[in-house]
Amino acid sequence: MKYSIFHGKLGFFSTELPKPPEQLGVSDIQARSVVIQFFPGFDGKTSITNWVVEAQVGGDTTWQEIYRVSAPDATSITVQNLTPFTQYRMRIKAVNIVGPSVASEPTRQFQTSQDSPNVPPGEVTLRAVNSTALRISWAVSTLHIHLLNILFYFDEHSIFLYILY
Repeated sequence: MKYSIFHGKLGFFSTELPKPPEQLGVSDIQARSVVIQFFPGFDGKTSITNWVVEAQVGGDTTWQEIYRVSAPDATSITVQNLTPFTQYRMRIKAVNIVGPSVASEPTRQFQTSQDSPNVPPGEVTLRAVNSTALRISWAVSTLHIHLLNILFYFDEHSIFLYILY
């Protein structure tokens, strides 16, 4: 129980758990971040101290905390450190000094955009296939590109370069 002095009189008020945010919306979907907009619920008669973002990642049906931010008056959150080209559903909990709210209704499912790897490839090897083709292999990638007069074929483990005349 909290106590306060108002106009010289001693009074008290009880704080409660907050209510979850409502009407979550997803926008600005990037490879490694997304913006979630929402309407805050009832704050429990005290300030919200944190917003906790939980997600279902890929095909997983379990919810895991992926982001936490202290922004008491927020109506949107930019969730960082997501994985490119990955399916997500997110929900938010409001936290005050009493504890966390129940989780909000989840967002629609969305997919982050593709991005180049944030680390260089490993185990790179180069081999001549014939007089006009080379085979380069490495640990990870999936892509097909036609650039200038060179045709590149990528799969999970290899790249084929063909010089076009």
